[in-house]
Amino acid sequence: MKPALTLTLWALLGLFFGISGISRVKLEEDLQALQAKKDELSKKQIKLELDGVPFTDEYSYEYYTTINPYVSLFPWFFKVPSIIGIISTAMSFGLLGAIGNIILLLTKKEITINEAKVWSNPILGIFIGIAVLGLSYILPNLLVVNSGTIRPFTLMFLAFFCGLFSQRFLEILSNFFSKFFKS
Repeated sequence: MKPALTLTLWALLGLFFGISGISRVKLEEDLQALQAKKDELSKKQIKLELDGVPFTDEYSYEYYTTINPYVSLFPWFFKVPSIIGIISTAMSFGLLGAIGNIILLLTKKEITINEAKVWSNPILGIFIGIAVLGLSYILPNLLVVNSGTIRPFTLMFLAFFCGLFSQRFLEILSNFFSKFFKS
């Protein structure tokens, strides 16, 4: 496969899963806000039908109109556990960062498209995303909100930047952990 096509396919894959991950985070935030108004909205009676679905209260209608666009775009959205969404999002942003690194090197003319490591760097980016996710559990004061939930947007962009600078990230990580594992 030609390097430019390979890079494009990696980018599309990363964008699809990255956007779905961001969308899931946004939906969960919207649903939490809606849940806070559930009692109030449930009392408001309506008689409405949308997409063949009848609604008798404002809460049901708001819930449906909030969730439906996401389900339409990503039908598999609710078929996977939340942790799978977090893992795939971290991996996607690590991948996108690695692709960004390749594009940066190409733009600066440090490499040609035929010299680009269009398989190893993106795969490394995926693993960097997993490493960042693992670190987010190890370093809770940096990435965790009070309830112990990972801050998804912080995780996504940290995975992206670590993927973008994957070689430097691995050097820092290696130096950090080598202090703990000296023979």
